[in-house]
Amino acid sequence: MISKILLTLAVIGVALFMLQLRRRPVEAVNVRKKELFFQKWFRVLSVVVISLMVLAAGVFIYIEWHQAREVMQVQVIDNRTGNYKEYKVLRSNLHERSFQTLDGRIVTLAETDRMEVVTVK
Repeated sequence: MISKILLTLAVIGVALFMLQLRRRPVEAVNVRKKELFFQKWFRVLSVVVISLMVLAAGVFIYIEWHQAREVMQVQVIDNRTGNYKEYKVLRSNLHERSFQTLDGRIVTLAETDRMEVVTVK
């Protein structure tokens, strides 16, 4: 709790310091071309890094969505009798002891049932 208060006070302190720096009169200073060159490339580099991060996040979101839409074949096997039933399920609807089939049925496994999952290609 104390760390949150200290962090908040630190942010306020930094903000006040930045406001004081902005209020100071700007002195006429000759800016060297080398400094301008580095500032320009720093901006370009930061835009490239941020763009790559946004692109990578988009790729990971797409991969996650694509895998969630993958159709799986589930076999529910009764351990007592050995009988089994097959269902088609989206990966996102597959849980530990239950799943929802493509046609909307919700199946919950009993303690004696076993589930085998195979990817449909």
